[in-house]
Amino acid sequence: MSIGTLLAFVIVSVGILVLRVREPKPAAGVQDALGLVRAPAGALSAAYLMKSLPPSPGSGCSYWFVIGMVIYFSYGSGVEARG
Repeated sequence: MSIGTLLAFVIVSVGILVLRVREPKPAAGVQDALGLVRAPAGALSAAYLMKSLPPSPGSGCSYWFVIGMVIYFSYGSGVEARG
């Protein structure tokens, strides 16, 4: 099992939870009665699986995640709104 895949699943599950809280009214035809339960349960279960994986010597997943987040959030910081 890949720790990167599990990390992506945690990020997506947390993102779904944030969207459910921000936009409680779903798009037309999309309903999920257990959305506020399923997303945190998915994130917690994937995080548990990540924690239970044996540590590998070359695994720098957390370092790459931090580097990716720095690049992601700094990418749009220098762009001015033009209109």
